[in-house]
Amino acid sequence: MRPTSTFAVFYFLTRTQAFVLENGGIASSSRLGRISKPLTPKPTIVCSATLQDEVACDKLEQSSIEKTEKILDESSDSAGSLRSSIIDQVFPLMLTLCKSESTDAAMMVDKLLNRLEMEMNAGNENVSLTNKHYTVAIDAWGKTGHEDAPERAEMVMERLRRQSKSNPGLDPTRVTYNALMNAHAKLDDHERIATLLDEMEKKTDIYPSTIDYNVLLSVYGRLGRPRDAEQIVQRMIDRSQHLSVGRQCYPDLYSYNMLLDAWSRSHESSRGKRAEDILNYLGDHSECSFAPDKYTYMAAVSAVIHSGEKNVIQRVERLLEKAKSTEIDSDVFLESKLLDAYASCSSPGSASKAEKHLNTLQEKGIANAVSFNTVLKAWKASNDPDCQERAESVLRRMKELGFVNTISYSTLISTYAKKGDVDSAERADAMLSEMSAMGLAPNVWTLNGGK
Repeated sequence: MRPTSTFAVFYFLTRTQAFVLENGGIASSSRLGRISKPLTPKPTIVCSATLQDEVACDKLEQSSIEKTEKILDESSDSAGSLRSSIIDQVFPLMLTLCKSESTDAAMMVDKLLNRLEMEMNAGNENVSLTNKHYTVAIDAWGKTGHEDAPERAEMVMERLRRQSKSNPGLDPTRVTYNALMNAHAKLDDHERIATLLDEMEKKTDIYPSTIDYNVLLSVYGRLGRPRDAEQIVQRMIDRSQHLSVGRQCYPDLYSYNMLLDAWSRSHESSRGKRAEDILNYLGDHSECSFAPDKYTYMAAVSAVIHSGEKNVIQRVERLLEKAKSTEIDSDVFLESKLLDAYASCSSPGSASKAEKHLNTLQEKGIANAVSFNTVLKAWKASNDPDCQERAESVLRRMKELGFVNTISYSTLISTYAKKGDVDSAERADAMLSEMSAMGLAPNVWTLNGGK
């Protein structure tokens, strides 16, 4: 006797859980194959994608560290007696280490700065410390992305401030503040960045520029804080109109892209409409010396898709047509936004339109795993009677192209699981077994039926 419809779903979930345990636990994965870049310490130098270049960069960093250790060896040169020929090597060495973006390199930069301070305090007339030395040290920490980097960067800034009390020429510059703000930006500390901007604005010899405000805007964008971002953009406009610095701090294209990014990531009501208004402003306002680019449209379209407002598909289609009319190069990322729009809507025919657009992308040679997974998501959301069969057909195409992954199977399994009958549960179980045969481990999303 076959199990009832209610038991079928229970059987499928139990089978999935057993499979996970058999295969060593749950593998984590982000939906639709998108991977977010973690804000974690970078263990190695960041270079080209080729192994040859990575090896060359590792050798360069190791060589720089060896040179640093030699300079720091107080047994060969006691404090106050470091030769000018050695001192002349220090700043270029600090710059080289800073580019490594590693924690070890940042520590070496810090130690080199310490040694120069020791030499100066010991009366070595060959040493001439400038705020550039401190700025590079702050920047070196900021580039690591390490969780302690902001604190270490702040410590360097405090040392600079102490030195500047006896030597006004060592006062922090705008570039110094920018490096410190970027250190905090890696960990999205918008409060500290806002405080540093306020501090800069109160000074009479430093004027924050567009790139300084953009540091804060980038954080607001990632955090989805559009109201705060709006205030910063308006503040930039007001300051540029009332200060002698003119357009030095006027919002640029990056500023507005980050503003739109904030709206697209927010949960604010009417965020789609607001994004469209900003996009229209950029296209119509004479004070803007730049035109919206691909990223501007992508952020605006994302805001519309996630807004839950009316006529999403039609509005996205209109925005993409507008982008094409301005001769913006269309690529898989921009074109896939229309797939996202179809996948977000369960209205009749949406999934069919998504698959039709996928066919167009494949003909252009720009379809990828994300494109196919988005169409699978569209079929999962569809109420069409043949949605399960159509979704499986898409997965078969993915297998032929080598695009199929855990997310693909998870979405298809969810499409079957939502039906809740015995046949669908058995088909979902078959897909789970097929995953096993391909060496793909189910993740939390698979175990929860793709919910």
